[in-house]
Amino acid sequence: MKNDDNNLQYADFHRQAALYWNSLANGRQFELIKQLLTIGALMLTISATIIGLFKGNINFQSQPISSTFIVLSWIFIILSIFFGLKQLSVDSSYFNYLSNDESKRQSKFEQLPLAEAKDQIKKMQTTISKSDVMWLLLQQTFFLVGVVFISIGAILVLTIKN
Repeated sequence: MKNDDNNLQYADFHRQAALYWNSLANGRQFELIKQLLTIGALMLTISATIIGLFKGNINFQSQPISSTFIVLSWIFIILSIFFGLKQLSVDSSYFNYLSNDESKRQSKFEQLPLAEAKDQIKKMQTTISKSDVMWLLLQQTFFLVGVVFISIGAILVLTIKN
């Protein structure tokens, strides 16, 4: 009876760990990605609206460099949004991996005697300790470059006389 209680305690521990890893999807990195996606989408919308409103007052043909910076900034911000969505996908897959890993460990304690379950778990592959953040770094980099380019484009539009 004591052995069954231990198995249930270990199984419950791994069940709790699986739930914990799933809850991490709402952590700080996830929030950063969402905020950059939102700000990037707003910047595209606002800059396109402002250019649409003042299109008659701005001669982009006499200021090709400013329009180049603005178009480049849109490209960088669109790529930043794409990279952010890709990072969300990578993180989602990672948290599912962690949940599945803990579920496998939990099932060992439910199906096997305690000593055998511990031996089986020791033989299992080590859990990967962190998600790949390459897409997040690309999102941040492209977002910052987009902000710099849109700022340069706006400064050029406002300072160069037609």
